[in-house]
Amino acid sequence: MVVDVQQLAEYRYRTVREVLGGSPIGEVAARYGTSRQTLHTWRRRFELEGMPRLLDRSRRPRNSPTRLSAEVEAEICELRRRHPMHLWQVDLVGGVPLADGQGCKMVTGVDDHSRFVVIASVVAVPSARAVCSAFTAAMRRYGVPFEGLTDNGKQFTGRRQRPQPVEVLFERICRENGITQRLTKPRSPTTTGKIERSHRTLREEFLDHVVPFESLAAAQEAIDG
Repeated sequence: MVVDVQQLAEYRYRTVREVLGGSPIGEVAARYGTSRQTLHTWRRRFELEGMPRLLDRSRRPRNSPTRLSAEVEAEICELRRRHPMHLWQVDLVGGVPLADGQGCKMVTGVDDHSRFVVIASVVAVPSARAVCSAFTAAMRRYGVPFEGLTDNGKQFTGRRQRPQPVEVLFERICRENGITQRLTKPRSPTTTGKIERSHRTLREEFLDHVVPFESLAAAQEAIDG
């Protein structure tokens, strides 16, 4: 995901300005969906070097002895250009806390080939309509994939409903857009291992370190960031 560095600096500056203006750091952290520790870091950076220091400095090493040749890099880029958006893995993940005590979920999606995140939508209730809204928004932005891979959750399929199968909204959208829908075998989470790994990274690097968000919108803004 491409992040506008200027918007990122301005976002961090707003938080620092509120803290320097006397607002409790815990309150500001909750409102902006970040942690107290992160806010302390941004404040120290700003006090030392001002606005430019609110941008992340590159961690790229000066020398890369094992770097691939330009020819190989070009070939990889061409393969990625041809194959991304062929198959999307789509799922749900919990663990997004709100200040009112509510625990929200996210509709998530990754491109199977490149692992590019195509969906990261926070929803209050993981209903079929909410899932499909996030899915169709991603298609409008990135294009329609050839295939979609999900588990057997009720939001994704009605094939196993009793007394007889039904077509749920997600299946209908896939059918109408010519998307081949693939389902995992029951109790086979490794089939969607790429998106499960994405969830693990999301928890370890972000969700496990945040305070409850003030609102659904604040949570979405933080996730987007």
